Amino acid sequence: MRFLAWLGLFLSARGVQGESLAKDELCVTVIFSAYNYISFQGDPTKGMWDTRCRNPYKVTSIYASSEIYCRDEERVVGLAQLAKLCREVGNGELLPRDAVAENLTEKAIRNMRVADYQELSRADFQDTPVLLSSAYFHRMFNTLSRMTYDEAADVIRLEITPGIPGLQVRPGDYYFLYQPFRFTGWENHPFTVGAWSYDVDPLGMSLNSSGKPRNSLDNTQLPLLSESYPDRESWDARKAQIQGSSTPRLIFWIRPYDGWTRRLRRQCLRAPNQAVHTTILLEGPYGHSYPLWRYESVLMIVGGTGIAAAVPYLQDHLQRSANHWSSTSEEKSRTRDVELVWTTRRSAFLRDLADRELHPMLSREDFRASFYATGSSDRFRQDFNDLGYTVQMGRPDLQSLILSRASKASAAGMKLAILVCGPAGMADEARAATHLSMKQGYQDIKYVQESFTW
Repeated sequence: MRFLAWLGLFLSARGVQGESLAKDELCVTVIFSAYNYISFQGDPTKGMWDTRCRNPYKVTSIYASSEIYCRDEERVVGLAQLAKLCREVGNGELLPRDAVAENLTEKAIRNMRVADYQELSRADFQDTPVLLSSAYFHRMFNTLSRMTYDEAADVIRLEITPGIPGLQVRPGDYYFLYQPFRFTGWENHPFTVGAWSYDVDPLGMSLNSSGKPRNSLDNTQLPLLSESYPDRESWDARKAQIQGSSTPRLIFWIRPYDGWTRRLRRQCLRAPNQAVHTTILLEGPYGHSYPLWRYESVLMIVGGTGIAAAVPYLQDHLQRSANHWSSTSEEKSRTRDVELVWTTRRSAFLRDLADRELHPMLSREDFRASFYATGSSDRFRQDFNDLGYTVQMGRPDLQSLILSRASKASAAGMKLAILVCGPAGMADEARAATHLSMKQGYQDIKYVQESFTW
């Protein structure tokens, strides 16, 4: 079972003053985020905020590493913010320094065990405070992140590139996104990892005997707290360092409605090049993958940013159906026929993904897509490398679509999986149509509904 990690992301770009994490708060934030990967004995031993705020060994470790790596002003401001979060989010008080002072003398800190990243298993509970190594502390900054807003699509695109290659991503992964240290309080919202991309072709990377990228790491073991890059040159220089690696870029699509997401859009619009300098914390990953690759026929019905549920399975299908796939631990895809039906308000969102994340699928013989736009009046046909697709106005007839698909799959002797992620009305219509299909005798159907929120 994957544990839940808190991953701080310092988005790299210039942004709006007053909305972002103060520079003095960053050092302590790095430190208490790092300790999510180390378990301690004592009371309490469970609960992220309970242990972070009250476990004497963990709190002592946070104080000790803060004294080693943070300046006086950083330590004062950062610990004050941590104490505030303990009260407002953890519903408790941060264990005061005086309560553990005997373990924070110069001699005690000098004699503390020093731990490097992944040196200690989270299953091994430490019975003494632990000091972060210098390499571990600085590793927490090795992430590139960017958030931009597309006005035509009315979608915020959040991209995160971890600093360590080999991060493993699975369809169905989702995180809670938090923006702390705001005058408006602490908020959190769930978002699915909508896609991942590589700086090199993931199908051409070097694979180990299990079919995974060499030197791969479990993403639940990976800290993702980036440093700020004050200018474009710094961003490009850091990006150049990871070009040619198998490091994935995680992509989230956020529809700005009201409240927090509307404020994110405002931050992007005010910032140069609509790129934001702010702080995002992630809790996760949650979720699980459903084995769509075991079904010969797959129908995906999604609405709006619900496309985030479908694209990871399409990317997974690309990898599992590759000719050189030889994994001994992961199954090769049995899917021979994939259809995507996507409805959204803005056609610009369709065009953007057709040109990017969906582009590799559009030329495949085992894939077809039907796009629908409900909020714009433009009809268009775009061609990318001789790939044509059409966006229809209005909404699809899901009952006719599902009945037809079920009939064809049954006639071909194929098992059918129907993946749905969209607004409640869409999900209800698809579920009713699937039930009707099964009543008419098409029994070999699996209905999978993913949660749709933002």
